[in-house]
Amino acid sequence: MLINDHEIVPVTVSSGNGTYPTVDEVRAGFEGKTEHVHCIKGVEIAEALGNAKAANVVLLGALSRILEMDPEPWLDVIEARVPPKFIELNRKAFQAGWEAVA
Repeated sequence: MLINDHEIVPVTVSSGNGTYPTVDEVRAGFEGKTEHVHCIKGVEIAEALGNAKAANVVLLGALSRILEMDPEPWLDVIEARVPPKFIELNRKAFQAGWEAVA
């Protein structure tokens, strides 16, 4: 289980008509179903690299490490699909996600 530790508070919660679970509550709910739970601060990591939109690539890097897959094919696809001016950012985002999985 790979979780992006980023809250998007729905209107029902912000208006006081609901509650939002904490990360620990979410993690606890999944830990009862699998022993492999990874929480990654995808948006926070991407923002530190300069662009929150790279959060999904941070998560791809984490996923590739969790699955114990060679990162090069993933990076080749990113390079083929991402506009040239964003390739380096996305390579860094992928690597940061890889490193976030300890």
